[in-house]
Amino acid sequence: MNHSLRLTILLLRIALGLSFFYLGWIALFNHSLAQSLGTRSLSGLSAWLTKPSPIASIPSSIFAWALLVVGVLIIIGLFTRIASFVAIVILLASLLPGINFTAFNPVQLVNDEVVALFALLVLIFGKAGHYLGVDGGLQRRRAKRRNKE
Repeated sequence: MNHSLRLTILLLRIALGLSFFYLGWIALFNHSLAQSLGTRSLSGLSAWLTKPSPIASIPSSIFAWALLVVGVLIIIGLFTRIASFVAIVILLASLLPGINFTAFNPVQLVNDEVVALFALLVLIFGKAGHYLGVDGGLQRRRAKRRNKE
């Protein structure tokens, strides 16, 4: 993969990580700001985090903590694929209840969450954690161990 594509994926990784970290942070520690973000980027996810949990046995703070941790992992590039997959699951959990499948209209899928979902797929399949991330350092360390043996 050439350097400019790696740099683009690195910037995408940092931007997504910061977004998820920020959403988790405000959902946990700044509820008034979380409620005011209803008209901004990833507004559906932000609104979903401020509501009571859709699954009665799981408190909504668990999802906020998950976003906070996922954001940090994506930023530093540690377990990037797993963290991206968890973020996709959380995005789908916030996105799918709002879609009216009986009167489906493709316009329902035009929102920030769908864009973030595809960006997370780029992180998964683009080996985003391998370029200036902990995943890359771990991979190089394992390769050195194998070469010594």
